[in-house]
Amino acid sequence: MMERRLDAYRIDSELAHSSLCTIYRATEESLGRPVLIKQLHPSAAADDDIRKRFEREAQVCALVKHENIVDIYRYDPNPAQTLLVMEYVEGLSLGELVQVKGRIPHTVALPILAAALKGLAHAHSKDVVHRDLKPDNILISHSGQVKIADFGLATHPEAEKITHQGQLVGTPAYMPPEQISGKQPDQRSDLYSLGATFYEVLTGQTPFQGENFSEILKNILSSRPPRPAFLIPEIPPEVDQLITRLMERNPNQRFATAAQALSEVERIAAQLNIPLHNSVIAQFISVEAEKPATTIARKSSTISRIDFKRPVSVWNIVFVGLAAIALVVFFAMLLSPDDSPTTQLSRQVLNPVKSNVNAVKQSQTEEGQSPLLPNVSLSDTTRVERNLNSDQSRVAEPSSGSKKITLDSAKIAGDKPTPEPKPKTEEFIDPNLPAQVSISCKPWANVTVDNVPYGSAEHKIHIKLTPGEHQFVFTNLAFPQPVSKTIFLKPGERVELDINLWDYFGQIQLLSVKPWAYIFIDKVDYGSTPRASPIILPFGKYTIELRNPACKVWRSTVEIKPGDALVKITVELERL
Repeated sequence: MMERRLDAYRIDSELAHSSLCTIYRATEESLGRPVLIKQLHPSAAADDDIRKRFEREAQVCALVKHENIVDIYRYDPNPAQTLLVMEYVEGLSLGELVQVKGRIPHTVALPILAAALKGLAHAHSKDVVHRDLKPDNILISHSGQVKIADFGLATHPEAEKITHQGQLVGTPAYMPPEQISGKQPDQRSDLYSLGATFYEVLTGQTPFQGENFSEILKNILSSRPPRPAFLIPEIPPEVDQLITRLMERNPNQRFATAAQALSEVERIAAQLNIPLHNSVIAQFISVEAEKPATTIARKSSTISRIDFKRPVSVWNIVFVGLAAIALVVFFAMLLSPDDSPTTQLSRQVLNPVKSNVNAVKQSQTEEGQSPLLPNVSLSDTTRVERNLNSDQSRVAEPSSGSKKITLDSAKIAGDKPTPEPKPKTEEFIDPNLPAQVSISCKPWANVTVDNVPYGSAEHKIHIKLTPGEHQFVFTNLAFPQPVSKTIFLKPGERVELDINLWDYFGQIQLLSVKPWAYIFIDKVDYGSTPRASPIILPFGKYTIELRNPACKVWRSTVEIKPGDALVKITVELERL
């Protein structure tokens, strides 16, 4: 068989084919390296919009060369054979990894996120906004190298605007609210999409789901997804807070830059003792590769990714089946006498409310039987209700509008009246009676109890917990680490828990440093002076260094302790 070639490239295999282009894995023989080739079909190349988009992807990729971004090798604009030759990543996409694994532990997800943020920070430094970040556009090599791919929808100030007014671009499940609303996406929009991507990575499901395109967009604009730690309790509070902040609906409440988000990931990784190395990712992938090939079902009962090119689906079949049944019933009604069994059945099908009411009335004539629970007497139902009420597992405080429905067994035919309880001579406390805890926090914090999130304590929140020992964690990203408190709760106990974060942290304020200096505290870089806001740190001793290339290094040890929580520093550096 004759080998197929495209210019200097030997075609090894066809990876994908669409109406616009064909994607090949090929070999650049002169350099002996594998490449990825996108070949635009001549008919598509004749379309100005498609050709410009193809060309812009090449220009953007050439602009953002970085180890965490897929590299471009060549662009050939020849209309008869338009080629885009790119780096071929031997491995798999993040989407494929999640598809196989179901979800990825935070110890592996954080190194992947850190690498993606490095690539994104570089792209943003070149004023490039990706606009289509998702699991399928983050590639991982067998060596654990992470690379952002597919800049086909990216924007750049100098690039020609291709998207028409009112045209919505991107993948719905990962699209930020401002992009859906028609506002111009910026760097913070990419951070939202990255947050939605790693929400799926950590939990195994997309944050917003729906049966169709419009329903997903509506849910993004009008609702909030459950916090990642609510779905997967093993996710640490710090990681939960990180993803939540990346996905804030208001762009001003997200991280301002990818570099700032990367700094937070590095801080969390250091705190949790998680190495951010490619070897961690490579080891995880190699372990998965050694397992038998299996497909793990996604934890989603609704459609989160929509393939608009698929002509037939299960829903099509169900819809056609229901439509056929409806037509049969309708014509049966027209052709059958009013009192025939067919007409009666048709009325029940077309009027289920009325037929259900009749069924209830008929079943009520049978003494002691519940119309809603076949073969279960009402006395049995009462016992089930009592068993449910004895379950004292952790529950959230019921809303003021909730009502509890009970059955009066004395009024039920066929059931014996319950005897009046005898007066208790001694006070008895049920050992399973839940404790009630009221929580407030200043300035504010997100609260988790035993790794279960309970929302923000900006205002007082009330929860019920089983008796025993519980760990409360309070997280505010303005403070360098969460505050943890362990409390033992007694049955039926009422506890008021008031937390002031400033009882656990102090501040170092550099009032004046002349001429100026880089700030290092225990060898951690805190930027440079002048610095308007104080540096918040836990109580303890710290070594501060102020460095200016033209001056001697200023070094001092300070202690932050309760009662003297603000350390003010004024320094005039000695010149060399």
